[in-house]
Amino acid sequence: MKIGLFAENYYPYICGINPILRTLLHRLKDEGHEVYLVVFNVPRVYTANKHNEQVIFVDGMKLPHIFVDSFCTTLAFRKKHNLEILDKYNFDVVHIHGDFSCAKLGIAYAKKHNIPAIYTQHSLWKDIMYKTAWIFGYIFSLYVEHHNIKKIASNADVYTVPSMKVYKRAVKVIRPKTTPILLPSGVQVEPFLVRNEEDIAKIRYQYRLENKKVILFLGRVSREKRILTMIRYMKKMLRNDPNLVVAIVGTGVYSNHIAKWAKRHHLVDSIIFAGPVLNKDTANFYHLANVFVSGSKMETQGLTYIEALSSGTPVLAQNDPVLENVIEDGKNGFIFNNKKEFRNKLQYILNNEDKFDDIKKAAVKKGLEYSSDIYIKRLQEIYKEAIEIHKNKPCKKN
Repeated sequence: MKIGLFAENYYPYICGINPILRTLLHRLKDEGHEVYLVVFNVPRVYTANKHNEQVIFVDGMKLPHIFVDSFCTTLAFRKKHNLEILDKYNFDVVHIHGDFSCAKLGIAYAKKHNIPAIYTQHSLWKDIMYKTAWIFGYIFSLYVEHHNIKKIASNADVYTVPSMKVYKRAVKVIRPKTTPILLPSGVQVEPFLVRNEEDIAKIRYQYRLENKKVILFLGRVSREKRILTMIRYMKKMLRNDPNLVVAIVGTGVYSNHIAKWAKRHHLVDSIIFAGPVLNKDTANFYHLANVFVSGSKMETQGLTYIEALSSGTPVLAQNDPVLENVIEDGKNGFIFNNKKEFRNKLQYILNNEDKFDDIKKAAVKKGLEYSSDIYIKRLQEIYKEAIEIHKNKPCKKN
């Protein structure tokens, strides 16, 4: 099967969709499919991926970062020319992973070649835009939902969502013609199951973390992730315990804001900015951490939760609908609702790690439920279903 994935951006931009795209490119290829990623030729993406034979570049222009940092949004132009670039690939199915220009191009290609289109909604723009641009962002998010996403969903043969949180929003607001399919995105969990003491020791030495207790955040460093909120929660703990360190792994312009705050509050030595790390080192950071924390209320699945669980690292996460059936408080991880709960549970985790064998085993077991093996198997079934649905669609009269 020839599969065309259409996405707004790709590495080196930091975005939760990118690990999913990478998994799809590798795993679908392993299954014997011919799979390509269609992205716009913005400079950073082109430079990083120009030698990747699975990446197809089409014309587009990157828009400035106004509301969401460390992210790439693109304005497409020369639609006819872009479709001509793609004609020679003869995709059997189109799988759309975005809500803007890439989606329009994917739908146009599917219509031109009379093939099925699958649309996966990854983002809840109401949450993202309201938290980052307030009233204007909220109005814009409503436009995206009621114009872009509704239009994409109505033109897609199959509409999938990664969690019940997105499913409930889709049913309530998008109201698609066909019921959305709940399909949690898969994680290549194997790297997170193995602990490499030698590599962990190197990272501890590099960042001077020997004999330190490490509180880990890993992901895009942006306002909506509420990293600074959590650091404020633990300010007294950091001041009182010089062996307690927050490690921030990831990149984003909000890093500068956090660094300035740390300097003002004399906590520079308590916060480590590791920046973006190689894929092979991601698992090592989870394993060296004493606890992984997340204060985000905007996740639509939260792949970092799955990665941390698969590593057996205790997770302390802000209560959010996305955690339904993922983290069971006190059984495979911990959930907090407010500042007091965060402090109490964080202190409990740091003081009682040696008693968490059952919690860690339960965490790994839960992580395995989101294995890419399960995801890829179900996705291939969905592609076949989409082909059959499209074949049986009544022809539209011109």
